[in-house]
Amino acid sequence: MKKRTIVLLALGAIIVLAAATLALYPIRSPINQVALDLDEIANSAKTAQGDNATLATNSNPYTGLKSNATYKALVAKGYGVLPALSAELDASNEDGLRGYIACTAIEAITNCDLEQFPAFAWDRATVFRAKWDAYLNDMPERVTGILKSSRSPQSKRAALVKLGATAVPYLLKQASSLSKADGEELGAAAFEAADKPGTGSLADFSNRYGPEMNALLDYIESR
Repeated sequence: MKKRTIVLLALGAIIVLAAATLALYPIRSPINQVALDLDEIANSAKTAQGDNATLATNSNPYTGLKSNATYKALVAKGYGVLPALSAELDASNEDGLRGYIACTAIEAITNCDLEQFPAFAWDRATVFRAKWDAYLNDMPERVTGILKSSRSPQSKRAALVKLGATAVPYLLKQASSLSKADGEELGAAAFEAADKPGTGSLADFSNRYGPEMNALLDYIESR
């Protein structure tokens, strides 16, 4: 009986400790954590810039974000937070600093600058959301058009790199149909477009980053 009492007391202590730990360090979903990160970044930017409008209209607003530690940590989380960032934009019809931060984070994570494409240029979050989804929807056709063109391998590489990481899953899908010359050059394109360290063929890239590209493809096709 004494032994049983000791075991029950020990279990009770563990339960109390676990409850206290959860109270102090609650488990957050990716969406909730991204929301908290955006709040923290926005609050820091407001303090530094003075108000919402200043950052959004600054001649180079991205510069301020790049120096923000929470923003850098958010971008470093990679493709896994893209659904949560897009969910933040989907849930709001407002344009403001917080939405702007989410948009720039999506571009940074995917190594893409929509300003390079006049049809997809944006100046506020609600515009970005529509343009971004259209850009992703266009991606398979854009990649196929580049690969089937009469451009040199070097020109194809440059065009794919300009599209950013979202082009890479579709490039990998067509790897087996590429010529040897294209395959060698476009292996480098995959590393560069996805902003990943390393060199090699498309097969080398796929071996190293295949799971990440599958996650990115799932995100793209969910939009």
